[in-house]
Amino acid sequence: MAVVEEFLSPDEIAAQSLEDLVSFLEQKSKNRLVDAEGMAKALQRAARSSYRLSKSLADPVNACLVSSISVIRALQSEVKKLDKLIEQHMKAIPQTLTSVKGIGPVYSAGILAEVGDVKRFKNHKSLAKFAGLVWNEH
Repeated sequence: MAVVEEFLSPDEIAAQSLEDLVSFLEQKSKNRLVDAEGMAKALQRAARSSYRLSKSLADPVNACLVSSISVIRALQSEVKKLDKLIEQHMKAIPQTLTSVKGIGPVYSAGILAEVGDVKRFKNHKSLAKFAGLVWNEH
């Protein structure tokens, strides 16, 4: 998203020095890219070989991209708010699902919502079958 927002055309990406583009990618990714230089080279290759739109088409396409990015950011903000609300509500429900690595409050809320009351299952095998799982006794 940062590349699309920062550079208005493929020509701008291609014209950047490799060092500047690497620095930009490292900064925007907060140093999470494994190979920022490789990514920068790939971006420049793609920019150099990309099809160029005429000015009459480039402006509407850029406007659509900006609009789409705004919508994505708004939706991401709403998802964060909902995640926090779910986390708050899950604190009031006694459960141990979040003790499983990789299951946080949102996933545990989804599992609990889907399963409902575990007492409706005859045994653990019935619950596993409902979930499409098979597990060993131990």
